[in-house]
Amino acid sequence: MKRRILILLLLCSGCNQPPARPTSTSFAPAISTEVASDSQQAQPIESFEGLNELVEQSLRSNPGLHALAAAWEASKATIVQARGYPDPSIGIGAFLAPLETRNGPTVARIGLQQRLPWPSELDALEDRATARAAASFSRWQSQALSVKEKLQLAWWELAYLHRATELVQKTLELVLTTEKSLHSQLEVGRASFGDVVRIEVERAKLEDRLRNFQDQLKPLRYEIRSLIGLQGDQPIWPLPELASSKLNNESQSLPNGPNPRHPDLLEIAYLQVAAQADLDLANKDSWPDLMVGLEWTVIGDGPATAPDSSQDALAASINFSVPLHQARYEGARLEARSRMTQFIRIQQDRELKLRADISRVAFQFRDAERRISLYRDQLEPKTERGFKAALSGLESGGASFETLLDTLRLLLDFQVASARAEADRAQALARMERLVGNSMNEASTEDQALQQSKE
Repeated sequence: MKRRILILLLLCSGCNQPPARPTSTSFAPAISTEVASDSQQAQPIESFEGLNELVEQSLRSNPGLHALAAAWEASKATIVQARGYPDPSIGIGAFLAPLETRNGPTVARIGLQQRLPWPSELDALEDRATARAAASFSRWQSQALSVKEKLQLAWWELAYLHRATELVQKTLELVLTTEKSLHSQLEVGRASFGDVVRIEVERAKLEDRLRNFQDQLKPLRYEIRSLIGLQGDQPIWPLPELASSKLNNESQSLPNGPNPRHPDLLEIAYLQVAAQADLDLANKDSWPDLMVGLEWTVIGDGPATAPDSSQDALAASINFSVPLHQARYEGARLEARSRMTQFIRIQQDRELKLRADISRVAFQFRDAERRISLYRDQLEPKTERGFKAALSGLESGGASFETLLDTLRLLLDFQVASARAEADRAQALARMERLVGNSMNEASTEDQALQQSKE
């Protein structure tokens, strides 16, 4: 009983503050006619303000989350079933050859039997059902974390592609303008044919790079819409922008382990409780079952001189089963103990993997910060100054056109690499949230991007 109360308290606390949902608590899994209605899910959605709204919508309408919420509702229903007593049995029998008694001939018998489980057996059944329901809820929480992670990864990848597309487009426009100018200078003999060929090759490479980035946009839009329960690839959100991702603590203070209430760990902990209840039930299976019953014997008309003529007989009975098959009971106990060992090892394995993954993602975050510092803060400004100097030198005749192209190519590469690093940092935070089990951002990076765009 104490174990069941503890499970319920943990489950209720999970409903109020689920580690899988650091956002609003109004998205606890619930299967109601309002949430599960297909007609409501089919309503057109005009647009979303940003990433936070997409995350909230995915928690409302993601089909996979709805499936796990239905599984949670189903597992909760088993708790009520575990509390009930077995159904009584009624038996009716008729005497083919009536047995004569001094009160009259026996006509029929009507019997009622009720099996009475041991109170501790009912507690174990309820403990098991409650633990499995709690594990089902933790499974929903884990899936909610995964959906949020996938949505954020796709969002920041989309932001990177838009930034990269914009950078390549601007560079391509500059190359097209330069190519047009070189063709005009070639006609009057002020430019060489080699310079024209080089600028045409550079334009073709940029056009191919631009098409590559643009082609990657469509599957990402499909993925985002699928995560919020929609089809197609039409964007219904503002243009995602990369922004600085800030942590509550410094990057050196990144967590080195998961939250103790991580849903992946809680799920296995609840399954361990269910396995312990299975072991309790297996131990009680070797106890004799208690059955109580009543039997009513119908007596026909007897001699009129008999004082109890035609009076029916009523008998009470108590029966016990005889647990003879001890090998079967020992097999059930062995199975339950093996299940407990299995879940203990699975929990250890999951925690070790979470810690290893957190370490790997922490490296990815620090590596992204290092690349941002290198490309955005050091190489990009220097290369931009070098490009301006090469452009001025070309106009004055002090620099070659090949030097200008090399500098332009380097500048674009550093700008794209800087955008890639910013997206990698934001994606590392999204992965870290999934692995740790709670939010890592002091303020949403998407909110910062919107604020910057307004400013």
